[in-house]
Amino acid sequence: MEDKEIKDVRCPNGPQRLFLKLRIEGNQNLVNPELNCMELSCQDCARTLRREGYDIFRVLHRYAINAELIETVVVWENGKETISNGWV
Repeated sequence: MEDKEIKDVRCPNGPQRLFLKLRIEGNQNLVNPELNCMELSCQDCARTLRREGYDIFRVLHRYAINAELIETVVVWENGKETISNGWV
């Protein structure tokens, strides 16, 4: 019987919004969590920053394939990006 694990992928600001649930089963040798990632747009974080007066285009949370947060990217209206190792 293989081990099954379900992980919630949530916004790191709270955490409130549930982006997705990952079902991890069996051997994960085919996936390298350092090389494979998911990039999820977060409307809640963008809204929070806009309320604080920032000109935000979008906020992206990048997660490793094992559901660990890698970084958060803020994309500004002028096209520049700010990267942090968690919530901005």
